Amino acid sequence: MEELEKLIELLERAKRVQSGESKELDDIIKKTKMYLGSYFPLKPSYLGEIDLISFSPKIYVGGMDRSASVKTWESGKEQLINSIDTRIEEIKHIEKQKSKNLIEQPLKTKTVKVEDTERITALQAKIDELESRPKRYSNATIISIISVILVIISGAFLLGKYFGENRFDKDKIELTDKNEKLKHLVDSLTNANLKLNNQIGVLKSEIERLDVIVQKPITEVSISFLSPTSIFDGQILINAKDDFNSAVLSFDGIIGVTKILQEPFKEKEIKVSKGDRFFLKDELNQIWTVNVMDAEVSVDLELIKRK
Repeated sequence: MEELEKLIELLERAKRVQSGESKELDDIIKKTKMYLGSYFPLKPSYLGEIDLISFSPKIYVGGMDRSASVKTWESGKEQLINSIDTRIEEIKHIEKQKSKNLIEQPLKTKTVKVEDTERITALQAKIDELESRPKRYSNATIISIISVILVIISGAFLLGKYFGENRFDKDKIELTDKNEKLKHLVDSLTNANLKLNNQIGVLKSEIERLDVIVQKPITEVSISFLSPTSIFDGQILINAKDDFNSAVLSFDGIIGVTKILQEPFKEKEIKVSKGDRFFLKDELNQIWTVNVMDAEVSVDLELIKRK
């Protein structure tokens, strides 16, 4: 019989299980309840007996040493072993009785002819009369009835708990698998999003570094310290004055210049060195980015129109 064989295997595992092997203990308890429920479907109290076994102290007090936990574990283990062993012996006894009943000869029946039918009729009338009267039950009878009802309710609760736990375990396993898959998918999407954000950040930094605002170089101008230079068909006149590896530029025909784009274009003169950048606003209110390429022998400028 499968249940008996499995319970014997679980008994041996229960004897070998050690303190701290929580997964092994949990597997033994669940499978023990499963096979007990399979063989004893009308005895849910057997499952409740397993549930009541405790393997750790119910109350922890500060300073409690480990010996209390060890003692509770050993006691719980012993109860589990005894419970499984008792059920194994019960199954063996039941199966032995079944085998014995199969080989016994059927009982012979004998029909007895009753001659005194009048006496039987009188007794049946008396029974009917008693049954028709209102019945009064003693306190002992009422207590017995209540006890039977409580046992039935407890059995139904434990039986429902058993089936509910088994179904819950199966659903929990399925939900755990789905949760792991979703977690893996979320992690993959998170990593992809981080990589994309990093790439966007790099591109933004490159755009800011290059100051890309849809600019297009217009012209390059070399201004001598000896004479003024005109640009844009004479619309703007630039004078350059040498100032020790730098230069002072003055403009005619503009609104103004500034080194900071957000500041007003008030000045028409600016001191620059090689590698500087400043901004120029002409009389048509067009803004130009001006890069200083050189300021030693002459002032070499690169003008870029901003859009």
